[in-house]
Amino acid sequence: MQAKAIKGVLFDKDGTLLHYEETWAGINRLAAERAAAGNHELAAHLLAVAGVDPETGKTRSGSALAAGNSDEIAELWAQNGALQSKSQLVAELDAIFSSSMLSASAILGAKDLLRSLKENGLSLGVASSDSEAAIRKFLQATGLAPYIDFVTGYDSGNGHKPSPGMLLAFCAACGLEPEDVLVVGDNPQDIIMARQGRAGLAVGVLTGTGTHAELVAMADAVLPDILGIPQLISFQQKVHL
Repeated sequence: MQAKAIKGVLFDKDGTLLHYEETWAGINRLAAERAAAGNHELAAHLLAVAGVDPETGKTRSGSALAAGNSDEIAELWAQNGALQSKSQLVAELDAIFSSSMLSASAILGAKDLLRSLKENGLSLGVASSDSEAAIRKFLQATGLAPYIDFVTGYDSGNGHKPSPGMLLAFCAACGLEPEDVLVVGDNPQDIIMARQGRAGLAVGVLTGTGTHAELVAMADAVLPDILGIPQLISFQQKVHL
């Protein structure tokens, strides 16, 4: 694939800046137990309808837990027997997800990558289906915050994936055109957002729930993780990691 002149990178968070299953498997179980008020059978049902395979414990790509936001998960669980109202669930999920980010770990090498990209003049953003507060807690806890110019969550007023609002808001905030931007994520929703927003490059990574087979059919490139991004970008000054 021919490299393009990219001026900005818009990262997904879960499954992209961090390994999805390593971070979220336990968080999702806790959320389901809370929604089920400790009823283990109901909690297992809520996990299953939201995308967790009951046999493997893995989260299905594109499912509510893999790519949805608190509002979408809460609505699904409220419809499937959760013992709280939707509004109560949204508040509970936001609180659980946000506090959990204080102990989350970024992909090994992510900090060096972001620092290198910034040193080469790129604008960097994070667009996630998590809340903006949770994103910011993750970035602060992992030391990535100083390198990020723009943050948007499901509750930031820029729409939800896979619509292109988050990408367009990043462009507006950083003075970029969509074709200047590389969008990277682990789910089809990230790639669809990039396509609908006419991003310069749409890149999939395999540190989340998306499979190579589904991502390669949609993306310009599929990488093992975000550390391969510099190979896809042409700079006046070469990026060194």
